[in-house]
Amino acid sequence: MMITQITKEEIRDLTVKELAERMDAILEQNELERYGPERLKSKKDFPGEPSVLKILNSNHVQKMDEEKQRKICHLSFSTMLQMEFSNVASAASNHFVYVPGFTDDNWKSVKTQVNSAALDQFQIISSRISMEYFMELLYFLGEGERIKTKDSTFKKVKKWLNNPDNRFSYFAVHILRAFEFDRSFRTPEVHASSKLHGHVLRLQIPKTSEDCNSHLQLTNVMNGVWQPLLNILNDEKACSMQGSKEDFKWLESYLHDSNEDKTSFLQSIFDQMGSG
Repeated sequence: MMITQITKEEIRDLTVKELAERMDAILEQNELERYGPERLKSKKDFPGEPSVLKILNSNHVQKMDEEKQRKICHLSFSTMLQMEFSNVASAASNHFVYVPGFTDDNWKSVKTQVNSAALDQFQIISSRISMEYFMELLYFLGEGERIKTKDSTFKKVKKWLNNPDNRFSYFAVHILRAFEFDRSFRTPEVHASSKLHGHVLRLQIPKTSEDCNSHLQLTNVMNGVWQPLLNILNDEKACSMQGSKEDFKWLESYLHDSNEDKTSFLQSIFDQMGSG
């Protein structure tokens, strides 16, 4: 089913439910056109599948007024759509870099190196944008307003989440991983210190699969946020996590009833981010 074009005015005239349904339809149609009906069918009822309507219908959001619900829909959709932008770059690498019969000899091609660096750079920046939207979404869900600060979003969200009574403190390690990714990958690329330029100059061959996929770290973090968020919005505790052993230690602490334990763990998480 093709989705009809509408104007900005018509978007504003949609009810909140109609808005959420259109947003989900856009995301679903993207999946359908890219991957076909069979894959869409298998993914549609997957618990962690992103859905604006599921967020809108959650217990927490249903208690909010219509204006706030509408803003939450827009922030949710922007986060999900930005993640799809990142997925496009991942898929494009199979066409522009990892062609059939690919071997390490392909890295001797300058064109392959430039294609790979361009897609990696897009992936790095795009995934960082999606995390920025997600932090805004979390804060709005908790406080009912957008972040207002002259400081970095990281600094504001870090301070806000550093509270065991904050239901969204579950996402503390996600913010830490995003911060680490930001310092290692995003900052060099946007502040004229690109590591990728050096890779091209050296015609560098990635040593391991981890080297090839390092730019996907934040994308992988973002792919695991939706089911825990829905759990929290429906007055449950998030009980799953994708990440390292250290991340799972935080999950154990989060699920524990001791505020003292959670306070200590949260502080240790955010101490790793320093004052930034």
